[in-house]
Amino acid sequence: MSSEHYKFDLFLRYHRAQARWVQQLAERLDREGFKVWFDRWRLQPGDDRKLEQQLAIEQCRWIGVVASPEFVANPWPRDELYSGFSHAPPRQNQRLLTLLHTPTELPQPLAEAPLLDFSGSEEDPVLFEYRARELMHFLDPSFPAPGDLQRFRLQYRRREELPEDEEVRGFQAFLRAIQLAILRIATGEIPSATPEEGARKIAILQFLQRLFQWNSADIQFERAEEWRKRGNLTEALAAYDRALNMDPNFALAWSRRGDVLVQLGRYREAIDSYHGSLSINPYDEETRLRLALILGRLGQYKAAVVNYDKVLESNPEDALAWHNRGIRLLQLKRPKLALNSLNKALRYNPKQARSWLGRGIALRRLRRPSAAAASFARVLKLNPRSARVWRYQGNALFHCQRLRSAIECYKRSLRLRRRDPVTLYNLGVALLCLGQYRLASKALERALRYDADNPKGWYARGVAFQKLGYLKEACIHFEEALKIRPEDFPARYALAAALQELGQYEASLEEFHRLVQQRPGSVACWFGQITSLRRLGRLEEALAASQRLISLNEQDPWGWFALGLVYGDLGEAEKAAQAYSRVLELTPEDAVALNNRAWEVLKLGKLELALADAQRATELQPQRPAFWHTLGLIQLRAGQREAAQASLQRCLELDPQFQPAQAALQELALASSHLPLGLAPSPAPAAMPATALPALETLNPQEELSTPTQELSTPTQQPIGKPGLRCERE
Repeated sequence: MSSEHYKFDLFLRYHRAQARWVQQLAERLDREGFKVWFDRWRLQPGDDRKLEQQLAIEQCRWIGVVASPEFVANPWPRDELYSGFSHAPPRQNQRLLTLLHTPTELPQPLAEAPLLDFSGSEEDPVLFEYRARELMHFLDPSFPAPGDLQRFRLQYRRREELPEDEEVRGFQAFLRAIQLAILRIATGEIPSATPEEGARKIAILQFLQRLFQWNSADIQFERAEEWRKRGNLTEALAAYDRALNMDPNFALAWSRRGDVLVQLGRYREAIDSYHGSLSINPYDEETRLRLALILGRLGQYKAAVVNYDKVLESNPEDALAWHNRGIRLLQLKRPKLALNSLNKALRYNPKQARSWLGRGIALRRLRRPSAAAASFARVLKLNPRSARVWRYQGNALFHCQRLRSAIECYKRSLRLRRRDPVTLYNLGVALLCLGQYRLASKALERALRYDADNPKGWYARGVAFQKLGYLKEACIHFEEALKIRPEDFPARYALAAALQELGQYEASLEEFHRLVQQRPGSVACWFGQITSLRRLGRLEEALAASQRLISLNEQDPWGWFALGLVYGDLGEAEKAAQAYSRVLELTPEDAVALNNRAWEVLKLGKLELALADAQRATELQPQRPAFWHTLGLIQLRAGQREAAQASLQRCLELDPQFQPAQAALQELALASSHLPLGLAPSPAPAAMPATALPALETLNPQEELSTPTQELSTPTQQPIGKPGLRCERE
């Protein structure tokens, strides 16, 4: 069927959620004379919907599908319309036209059909009119195309505004009169003696037209500049608009108009103005840099990087562009590319502190703390009064394990900003790692005074109290952290461990049970649960939990270690020794497993193996008093009294309050005075680390989130590089 045989220009298919918008579009097309098949206009009650739509499709030149998430989520009913699916007639799919109302993933064959993007037009009447005209130009190429969107916006708004002042109207009337005179001469309405004379008249009039057109736009531009200097941005914007209405190709006016819109906080309109300027003069570096800056403010980081790249194509030594490009790449989480860009910025401007700062942050994200510390040191050399950079330097040194230097940096930062909770928290964490628990507690108390809603602060101070032996206070802090963040795993784990140390095994078991539900694969949580069950005497449950832990990962020694402890509690020394042997197969130098196996094989009467295990344990960890106690008792059983006495004395040297060793030495004293030895059957190891828990994640300094968009909006920020441009901060 040829195009002239179609009865309608466009068939509209849509989801009911877009019904009002589709009706608005249909009415707009209808006003321009386009024939639209819109079901609310064409279908009557009682009509056969399926038949009428099928007939309409055959009579329509284009089948417009209003695509939206609602439309894609609800496939077309087969009893109404089958166009757009794989089984539709090929000639029907060739007439498909996608009208994208809301961004969504398009099914086939809509993804291959011509597309007109109406996204955002429901809230933006100017954009709706622009897209509607694009659609009309698509349906009928003789219909004038709307042209550039930015200029269309300006012209559309000018039609909606009040008339210009008398002077402007006079200029426009004069220019129209010149244009009419040119037309009358060209058509012969105004006669000329010769064709050469007519051409000469037209040339003179065209020269005057260009001259006065330029002058009138230039006058308005100068007025706008004057209003801008006075701070009257509204009048300045109106004057720029008048200049552009007279001369739409006035690139500088477009650019300055964008600057005014930025000052008014109308960023999206400013972007349109900058685009208008660059469409006339694409080599204007300053305008493109301003455009990239605003795109970054609006979170359009990729578009900002593209514009910085265009600037650098023409001027590869622009340090400002390299710097800002690096910051946007950091925000795109591309630290390697950001580092390269910031290195280029420093090559051309090595004294720019912000570039060194951005470089340090990029290196920190690349896990190169030593190099990051060197960059932050360069920043501090240029600007030693920045509290934030002193903290960054402290964080970098912390990750280099240079804790004392990190603490000094945090203190320098606090001299400049005494009430900074982030720095106080980081100082407390560094002191914790250094073992200075009381000082850590004081620093963290100050941090919580200024930021009581930080769960990490409550958790860290709880750890300090736990290290100091104040377990009840530690539990209170862990509970406060959990009030703020109930799913805080480290805080709940620490609470469970502290309750276990306090002997509150029921409460500890409940917390470990919640942790196991939260992280079913956590060995530490399973081990803690098993320990609480053992302390409560629920050995069968502890045995089942140990076997469950082993089933999670048979190559993890902690499951076998827990199994050995439970079998030891059950009095099954043979099985316990086998479990510890399995631990030693996986970790041959596990001193705790050697110590525990020594006890179990001693129960079985295997003195040589017990003695070998105990000696090896003391060789691996000679500072553990419990291991020397184990060795002393085994030596005593083996009849090595002098060696046993030396081992027990070594135990008391390490821990003078170790009571089992004191009792064993008293037994030896009785034996030396020819009194009968009252050695009972070998007790369980007094300080055997049966309740030890696997180590969890260590505390780290809190990193400050970078907020470059907030800093860009600071009016006191001084530009660098070129007038009117700003260096973006990380």
